[in-house]
Amino acid sequence: MFSLNKNKNKVIDITFVIVLCLMVITASNTSTPFSADVATGSKKAGSLSTSSSNGGTYCGIWISGSKNTAKYGVYGTKGVPNVASFPGARSGSVSWTDKDGNLWLFGGGGYAESGFSGSLNDLWRFNITLKEWTWMSGAKTIDQNGVYGTKGVSHIANYPGSRWGSVSWTDTDGNLWLFGGYGYDGSGSYGILNDLWRFNITSKEWAWMSGNKTDDEYGVYGAMRDPDIANYPGARYSSVSWTDTDGNLWLFGGYGRAGSGSWGRLNDLWRFNITSKEWAWMSGNNILNQIGVSGTKGVPDMANYPGARYSSVSWTDKNGSLWLFGGYGYAESISVGRLNDLWRFNITSNEWAWMSGSNFPIQIGVYGTKGVPDMANFPGSRTSSVSWMDIDGNLWLFGGGGYDGSGSYGVLNDLWRFNITSKEWAWMSGSKKTDEYGVYGAMRVPNCANYPGARGSSVSWTDTDGIFWLFGGYGYAQKGAEDYLNDLWRFKFGCACQIPSTGDDDDDDFDFKIDYDLDAIVLNYILKPVTFLFVYPILGSLAIIVYSQIKGYYKKKRLK
Repeated sequence: MFSLNKNKNKVIDITFVIVLCLMVITASNTSTPFSADVATGSKKAGSLSTSSSNGGTYCGIWISGSKNTAKYGVYGTKGVPNVASFPGARSGSVSWTDKDGNLWLFGGGGYAESGFSGSLNDLWRFNITLKEWTWMSGAKTIDQNGVYGTKGVSHIANYPGSRWGSVSWTDTDGNLWLFGGYGYDGSGSYGILNDLWRFNITSKEWAWMSGNKTDDEYGVYGAMRDPDIANYPGARYSSVSWTDTDGNLWLFGGYGRAGSGSWGRLNDLWRFNITSKEWAWMSGNNILNQIGVSGTKGVPDMANYPGARYSSVSWTDKNGSLWLFGGYGYAESISVGRLNDLWRFNITSNEWAWMSGSNFPIQIGVYGTKGVPDMANFPGSRTSSVSWMDIDGNLWLFGGGGYDGSGSYGVLNDLWRFNITSKEWAWMSGSKKTDEYGVYGAMRVPNCANYPGARGSSVSWTDTDGIFWLFGGYGYAQKGAEDYLNDLWRFKFGCACQIPSTGDDDDDDFDFKIDYDLDAIVLNYILKPVTFLFVYPILGSLAIIVYSQIKGYYKKKRLK
């Protein structure tokens, strides 16, 4: 209960009433998209203001797509850019960045142009300069069979079948490569795939390059580290991929087939030479559901390897080493669950090193102070996150499905940075709680208060200017239940921000809500109708005075 000191605050309250009356008249003739957006959700909206690697601040910019879930795509004419076009809401897609900095997107599970959700095989390109999507290849309907043609031969009639959970690479010529996933083979059978495809960026043609055009195939391993044209990985989905400095394509784990047996979690590491077109099994096991060998943290060893898992995330550092984080599977015990271990593979010595996190599953996140690296910090165990690498070579991680700072399981929107030199994690932005709505603001307008809602199975890109991009996934938009998303975000460092960041986000976020959400509610739903003050002058004035006292109380609370 708040007491009003009438003698002390009389002049202030009368002045505040007059000012707010003028604000009401102005508000009745203008729109406030930011306030309106914040006020729409019932979930807590946290501040995204944070320090970046160069000491600046971080802004989320909503670029394209919808701020609501489960939206159909608008395809337009194949090959023709259009500002009105965009992909439908989806998750489990794959992505590439071409040499011109354009962002490419393929398939996933979600919505096409109309009808029910299903598996997709549409290929899209986003021009980051014009801010236009182009539908480039594939169908605008769900659940399409693949058209394989002749192995190794590009043709305009070829395309992969609809699928989700694939992996991707870009080669030194800028061509796009795609492997496996869960979807439709050449005969229309729906299952796990091990086909390897190349999309020629110049001719705009697909070519089936390796693997099988039938689903659920076993792998052929051959001798470890011995490339052979007869070798190939078994069918799998939700693996991870890398491209090394020599242009070779690397693949790890996933869920699917090994050399024999049923389906399960994998921890085999493969390399594909795009010149010789040969696969080589490089590390790990050729049988399913194997526990890892962690060794000593930070120490490489030929005997080390991560346990079998799927839905992990990956990076390639400036030295060409391959990094792996989390997923669902085995650490160093027979217990299976979500993981938060970080690994590095040296492609020269062929050694794995366990670098951070726990060698046991189901770990709660340790967030520390926002923006401050610490050896004690680490993200909670999770699956289906996305990743970026910044210009300094640091590793960035966003969201996924997993455990927050209190041990609650759900969908996440926390942003983390791993300093490649100090080997420390820093929680950089987003919430340390699960299942948060996003704050969109106005489209294409930078704001430190904007950020994506919690989500998993999104896709990410880093453009030629080192800018981070994020698309879709399955999770929360601005309001409502979890569903497929098709929002495109750009993350900018060095924004001018008016919202202070305090270390721990709990009080900061609450004060942010008092400053913005309450303003939005009062202005839009109580004060904005000018007739309110004229019809009910006494009640209206009292409401304004009470509001001013409440807001003033929380402002003083924040300054203490």
